[in-house]
Amino acid sequence: MNNTLFVVAIELRQNAKKEDVESLLGELGEWIVLLPNVYAIKLFQNTEVSLLRDSIYERIENDLRVYVGEMTAAAWRISLESSEWLKKNIGTDEQE
Repeated sequence: MNNTLFVVAIELRQNAKKEDVESLLGELGEWIVLLPNVYAIKLFQNTEVSLLRDSIYERIENDLRVYVGEMTAAAWRISLESSEWLKKNIGTDEQE
């Protein structure tokens, strides 16, 4: 599995479905919801930020806006489940 952790933020438009986005993320790697429509994902294979963005954009029929960034450090105050996932995958303890 790839060690790079990405943050993906989406804005769904008319025909796009959240379930479709989450299904696609599941095909690409392990993921968790950080906030509504914001995900952290650890990919199964190495890829570049722009390729991940394009893959999401093309598979969801261009019916969304998407931001993809690479995480190198993080601080947060989110749900316990998301917090534990981040601690495991990003290797930092910046919560609460």
